[in-house]
Amino acid sequence: MRKNKVLYSIIISFICFSNSAVSQNIEKLKTDNGFSIFHFGDSLDVYDSDMTLIMDMKTKTMFNYSGHDSIVYFLADLYVDGIFLLFDQSEKLVEFTYYKYYSSEHDGYIEWSEDEFDAMLKYFEFLYGNATEHKYKFSYKWQIDEYQLDLHIVSGAEDDWRRVEAVFSKGD
Repeated sequence: MRKNKVLYSIIISFICFSNSAVSQNIEKLKTDNGFSIFHFGDSLDVYDSDMTLIMDMKTKTMFNYSGHDSIVYFLADLYVDGIFLLFDQSEKLVEFTYYKYYSSEHDGYIEWSEDEFDAMLKYFEFLYGNATEHKYKFSYKWQIDEYQLDLHIVSGAEDDWRRVEAVFSKGD
């Protein structure tokens, strides 16, 4: 009997400590943690066949990611509608944005967007702790070394649509 208790204690301790060994951090966003295939500094060619151009600015270029790896489209156990990738002049990935879109065409879209925002907020607080900046009700930022995570809601002028965005960026 005592032998079993010791064995169970060892197993439980191993499980608890192994979680902290593989836990997520903003610097190493990894697919096997159910997070992302995107890595800051990746070149444009890595995603070239899975992107469509959205906007070409002087210093940065934005694309809509259209890859078929379904795990990429989940964040905080929520299915996202799309992913934007932003590359600098040297064609290196400097930012990516997960977003969910809500429209007034659906009843309860405001409550739905706020509920899913709260789910993402809890997820990021679990991973990274409390936000380092919180100015508005639906705007949270985490600054970890040269990396930044910005979670917010944007909406149309008459609040006829909303978009929850989680923006991951690295320096300027």
